Amino acid sequence: MTAEKKPRRTRRTASGADELTALRARRAELDARDVERRRREDAALERYARAAGEVRKARAAAEARTVELERRAAAERDKAMEVEREQEAAQAAALLELHELGRNADDLAALTGVPVKKVRAMIRAARPTTAAAEPGAQEPKDGPDSAPTGTD
Repeated sequence: MTAEKKPRRTRRTASGADELTALRARRAELDARDVERRRREDAALERYARAAGEVRKARAAAEARTVELERRAAAERDKAMEVEREQEAAQAAALLELHELGRNADDLAALTGVPVKKVRAMIRAARPTTAAAEPGAQEPKDGPDSAPTGTD
């Protein structure tokens, strides 16, 4: 009987050991490149995060300035509206005076270039609100029609 032979284990040859050493050396180079790449990536990520923080700070500062400028703009618009109201009241008073001097609303509209309806509204707005404030509004007129009708 012949015994079956087991396959023999191959021994590493010197060239096989050299190949393994070369492979390990190349792997070490790759690992070293990976470490360098990781270091550079970390540095880039750090710069990115720093810049992102600066962007947030710049946006927040701009927003704060915008809010302040909008507040100032609103205050300026309010002041302008107050001046406008005062000057419109002065215009209305002048139109009322012209009206009382005998100019009708059509004449005043032609004179000022303001529409007749607005002239009339301005004249009404300029008139005193109480009847007692108008001279002669409720006072009897002097003349024959103003004599008392009753007996004393």
